[in-house]
Order: sequence, then structure tokens, then C-alpha cells
Amino acid sequence: PPDTVYVGVDTGAILLAYFATQYYSDTLLNDTSAFIALSEAVSQNRIGSRRLMFQNRRPTYITATTVVQAAEPKVQVYASLLAGRELAAPVVQVGYKKWQFSAGYNLHGGGVVGGVGYRVK
Repeated sequence: PPDTVYVGVDTGAILLAYFATQYYSDTLLNDTSAFIALSEAVSQNRIGSRRLMFQNRRPTYITATTVVQAAEPKVQVYASLLAGRELAAPVVQVGYKKWQFSAGYNLHGGGVVGGVGYRVK
């Protein structure tokens, strides 16, 4: 037909470009807080690989807090006074775990006093 123009088409060049791998790189963010870049490889109109690179540019501080609790002493010593109608006795009490032992001397009536206790709760 007289209104048709024929243009030479290089099919080999089109196929070569289609099967070739093109590499692209784009910087998404580049400032003082971070650097983010994206790299891609494209072949046959598809993304063959994609790589995201991130670099933190903000100062980073590591903060750790350690709380040390003092252990309850195994042996506890108390001084106390027992008082009653015919009783006035200074007493020394020694606690070990849940047990408590006491010993003293009755100043009013004379004689040794003692006891054993167990912590219920």
C-alpha cells in the first residue's frame, strides 16, 4: 500500500536487550540520621535480585542498669528483754533460716531461760 512505511527492525538487538541484565541503583535517603540505598538487577522485564542497604548514622549509646539485692544474712542476732510478774530476763536470740533460738538469765527469780521458735510464714 502506498501509505505504509516500512522500517527496518533488528530483532536480534531486541532479543539481546531483553535477555541482558541491567543494574540499577537508587539512594532513598542520605542525611545525618541514615543512609538507605536500593540496588536491583533486571532481566527479561523481571527483577532478578534486590538489595537494600541501611547504615545508621545516629550516635548509639548502650545503657545498662544492674540492680544488686543484698542477700539476707544467714544468721541474725537479736537482744531482747523478757518481763513478767516474777521475770526480768535479758535474752539473746539467734535466727538461722526459719529457726530462732533464745537464751537468757532471769534476774528477778534466778535461773536460765531459753526457747526455740520456727517462723510459720
